[in-house]
Amino acid sequence: AGTDYPVGTSARPVNNEADALAIATAWKTSTIKIVEGAFVLPGNLEGYNFIGNGFRDLMFDGEDNKVDLGGYTATKCTFSLVNILDWDIGGGLLSECTIQNCGICEIESAFFCSFKDSFSVYIANSIDGYAEIVNCEEVHLSGGEVHAFIRNIGRLSLVGVNLAQSYIQDCVINSYSTAIEGYFANCIFAGELTGLEGIAITLSDTATRASFSNCSGKFRLLGNPVDYTHVFISGAGGLHVELTSSITQGTFHISGSVNLTDNSTATVNDHSIETRLAEIEAKIDGLT
Repeated sequence: AGTDYPVGTSARPVNNEADALAIATAWKTSTIKIVEGAFVLPGNLEGYNFIGNGFRDLMFDGEDNKVDLGGYTATKCTFSLVNILDWDIGGGLLSECTIQNCGICEIESAFFCSFKDSFSVYIANSIDGYAEIVNCEEVHLSGGEVHAFIRNIGRLSLVGVNLAQSYIQDCVINSYSTAIEGYFANCIFAGELTGLEGIAITLSDTATRASFSNCSGKFRLLGNPVDYTHVFISGAGGLHVELTSSITQGTFHISGSVNLTDNSTATVNDHSIETRLAEIEAKIDGLT
């Protein structure tokens, strides 16, 4: 195809990755615009800017507007308005990348990345390096460890992951089965809630502190944390929490509006509105 202008522009786009990269090198640019079709990484790439056409492939089953990692690693790249996947090969990695207004599906791992304003983020194994995930419609993390700041997610699923010192704020949490040492603020636990079970959260045996601040919905805590673990739970109204019988140690501090079912043998400092009202009613009954 050559590298002379206007080859490689929207007027005369190229149809393969090798030509696109050759033209980018010749023109001393790092920006690759995807007009249609897919760009499949031919190897590990660093420092490129991928800009798509904005088409959302909600099922990730088409061939348009995609960057396929092809099992390779993209380092210090930016992605916008494009669908990112690693569908057939697996092992694809995003490292120190910035992703905005994208859809991400079946990526193996991400390290030190920022995901913003995207309609979906699906990481299959681990997300590390205190990554940032903000203002996304749907996020699914499964397996491995998660070190992240996660905020304002419409549907957040955390399945089989280990939340290690993560901070999660203003999220609707659908499915959740994971070990934690994390902090939740203003979250709604809204998965399949049956009886008193709710969403299962396991306190890891290495966790020393966990916090659920101003939350609502329903969840149950499992596991057996160390005896010096402190867990803080405050409800915003309508929060139902069960401490299961597997918890035999640690200290739990309850405040705000929380309906607590305590089947544990841990130390529980219950200062919830519900408990305090019950105590007041009992004293009033004792006076009559």
